[in-house]
Amino acid sequence: MIWDDAAFRDDYRARLRHVQASGDAEVQAQGQAFRAEAARSDGSSAELFTQRAGAAAAATLSGYVSGALDAFDQTLASVGGELDEAALNALRASLDQEIARRAKSLPATLRVFTKVSAPPAALRAIVEQAPMRARQVLRERLSAARDRVRTQVRAREVLDRAIFISHDVRDAALAEALKLAITAAVGGEVALYTSSDVADLRNGCDGSEHLLAQLKKNRMTLSLVTPHSIGDPSLWWTLGLAEGAGKPAFMLRTVAVSVDAAPPLRADQVFDVTQREDVVRLLQAIQSELRRRTKDIAELDLDDVLRETAGSRAT
Repeated sequence: MIWDDAAFRDDYRARLRHVQASGDAEVQAQGQAFRAEAARSDGSSAELFTQRAGAAAAATLSGYVSGALDAFDQTLASVGGELDEAALNALRASLDQEIARRAKSLPATLRVFTKVSAPPAALRAIVEQAPMRARQVLRERLSAARDRVRTQVRAREVLDRAIFISHDVRDAALAEALKLAITAAVGGEVALYTSSDVADLRNGCDGSEHLLAQLKKNRMTLSLVTPHSIGDPSLWWTLGLAEGAGKPAFMLRTVAVSVDAAPPLRADQVFDVTQREDVVRLLQAIQSELRRRTKDIAELDLDDVLRETAGSRAT
């Protein structure tokens, strides 16, 4: 869990100190404004007290909760951490306790306002309502965060058992053209993603582990070998990982590849995607592996794929 990360905890606490300081400054500013306005009007009015003391109470409770949640999001992003239910539950428990502590000490926090003159009913309403509003902020923000977690989980589930196209970043357009052609051949229900789609998995703490875990779940791996990628060991590693796991693995080349440079693959696993007949053979092989013949390959427009492969070969 992200809370076990010392760097995350230290960064988060530093940001919380800033949130605390900002809240304290707001309380002081509201108190000074209240005293000045009360002096000009020969005593406080209920409306003036409610406005200034209410703003101070909001800064102490709702403002702190919002700031703490922002600090959590910012810290998570800075360390490249992953949001999950356990982290949110721990955050909720921590902020629930902080709301209770601050609610208990709120009358003392508002003492600067009561020294002038505090309408009892207005003070009581502020002390009662401020914690309720803070808890409402917490519920709404955590609900939105849980929606993000569920969306991320669903996205990962879609990627599980997917077809993966491994490629060099400079071949992203070719990978996307192949992705569209495969989707046309097997239907949109089959999950497909490319190296570009999972680039963020490499970032942050445990990025390599997350990427490896995702690659192991692939249903099929297609490695795109071009002049850009032929010397990239990670491309061959991805292909070898799939082959070693007994998953369908195909090499899609736009350049000649020596036997010594590539993992041991059968002839029916290698496709020259600069040739229309090989692109057709590839799509038929994918249909066969997935047992999905939803489209006659002869009806597909492969011009985009061939155009991109021609450009790649000429690079």
